[in-house]
Amino acid sequence: MRRFALLLFPLLLTACSSTALPPPTSGSMVVRPAPSWPYATPVRYAMAEQFQYAGPRTEGWLLPVQLAVEQSLQGKGWQAAPITEADLWVAIGVADATEVQNGELFRRLGMAPGLAAPAGHKMGSLAVVLLDRQSGAAVWSASLQLETARAVPEDERAPLSQRWIASLLQSLPR
Repeated sequence: MRRFALLLFPLLLTACSSTALPPPTSGSMVVRPAPSWPYATPVRYAMAEQFQYAGPRTEGWLLPVQLAVEQSLQGKGWQAAPITEADLWVAIGVADATEVQNGELFRRLGMAPGLAAPAGHKMGSLAVVLLDRQSGAAVWSASLQLETARAVPEDERAPLSQRWIASLLQSLPR
């Protein structure tokens, strides 16, 4: 009997995992690279609080996304700095489609990702913009549109944020 139970256990795991709803999928990703990169190595950045946005339905995503951005930038050799000494300010936006229209969220970025969600699915958008501290102008930006059939549990947000941010920031200089 014990041997039968050991053989049955992997089948039960497979059956359980196949009935679970899939994780969020990513849709359109738009990256606007900097036309030139005048910043010395290492680039100094600040997570400027006034440029961090999450709507009421997406505020639980902001911290995991911020941590993923910091981890990714530091992995490129960038250094966190006070807002008055940074080369770049990092702006982050996280919103679902019911909180902010894509056109409104991305107007400043000149972006309009275009993933259409199936009926009953939720849409969301994630944007990262690097602003030059001296001019306040956007020098690099990226956005990703997301779609899901379920609410994402809190324990899944950090690994998903890390994966999405790694994709968004992969074109940044070291």
